[in-house]
Amino acid sequence: MKIVVRFAAIITLAAFIGPLSADAQSLDSLLSGLSRGDRERLVQTGAIEQYIENHRRLSYAPDHPLARAIEDRVNEVRPNVISEQIVLVRGDVDRVELLRLYNSLRRVSDLSYLQYYNERKDSTNELFHDSFAVAGPEDRTPVSDPTVTSIPEEDTVWVLQGLPPFGTILSRYRYRSGGEAFLFSGTNVDTLTYRSVPVVQPGNMITDILVIPGDGFVLMYGVGAVRAFKMFGLLDDRIEAAFSGRTEGLFNWYRDTYLVEIGDN
Repeated sequence: MKIVVRFAAIITLAAFIGPLSADAQSLDSLLSGLSRGDRERLVQTGAIEQYIENHRRLSYAPDHPLARAIEDRVNEVRPNVISEQIVLVRGDVDRVELLRLYNSLRRVSDLSYLQYYNERKDSTNELFHDSFAVAGPEDRTPVSDPTVTSIPEEDTVWVLQGLPPFGTILSRYRYRSGGEAFLFSGTNVDTLTYRSVPVVQPGNMITDILVIPGDGFVLMYGVGAVRAFKMFGLLDDRIEAAFSGRTEGLFNWYRDTYLVEIGDN
């Protein structure tokens, strides 16, 4: 009996840490919507990004249902400040590593006082002040980071974050999975104000990170977008630096802290 139990346990463990399913999309299929030049740059450099003001100019989205969900969100918000990035890392991930990548986006306290470098402004800034999960939109009592032992099909986490120079805001973090891929989607619940002026209404600041593992690679697609009131052009530079730089910092943190390790293995 002990031998049977141990054998069953080994089979269960092997299924958890073993390779991902063989029906994953090929890299060529995922990148079929990119221009030839963008595909070549991505393969050569491992990452490409762009900053745009027209939501119709998104051009890096992989051919995947969860990427189309990102495009739908962007089209609904119609943002005027957009950061788009796609990252390609060569290497394989098993289910343990995939869960680690997923949970890294649920450990929201790790974002507290995280520093990022803004190349366009040649300055170092804080991504957030305090960052922590809360019980809900009405009960903002802090709770522990909501990490999980298996990736659910869908889940929602409420997060309170200090977002300089806009104060402390509540955001809704939604997590979805499809096949082996998973999508993180952040949306502001509170209004963002700058010097007492409302600049971003609820639901108009979105951040999406899509992770797609494949045969010998992991693809990350990220979009940060906001529909902001720029006070008739007076806040153009300030708004763009505050949102695009922060989005770039978040994407680079995730890439450099978690994705690069895959290529090093």
